Amino acid sequence: MLPQWTEKYVGIPYRDHGRNLEGGLDCWGLVRLVLEEEADIKMPLLENLKFHRGCDRRALGKAIEEYDKTAIDWNRLKMDDPVDCLDVIWLRNGGPIHFGVVVAPGWMLHVEEGSDSCLERYDGLVWKNRIMGVFRHG
Repeated sequence: MLPQWTEKYVGIPYRDHGRNLEGGLDCWGLVRLVLEEEADIKMPLLENLKFHRGCDRRALGKAIEEYDKTAIDWNRLKMDDPVDCLDVIWLRNGGPIHFGVVVAPGWMLHVEEGSDSCLERYDGLVWKNRIMGVFRHG
């Protein structure tokens, strides 16, 4: 069963570099919003990064690496670790990076170019082989 709080995040329009609800969010903007509102976890803006196809992977990797040096409260799960609500899931999506938020076993909330935010299975055919990692705060 999906948590009722997820309903307020479904249907938010996609907007490239979107970091607030005015006009829409990109995948990182949605992750930031959910973690801040539901768990009081503040995430970096990463506003200068481009998460779409053609993104400079080295620049993105360097930015994440720099953030990672200060992100001592985050742990990367092992592939066989159980996944919990509000874990951040990192996926391949045609470009170098895509993020979603786990909301229940097998379910994530995410938004991608060409669609509004939605709830979708991360363990189904579309996403299960695209998981790059799962991260947990705390």
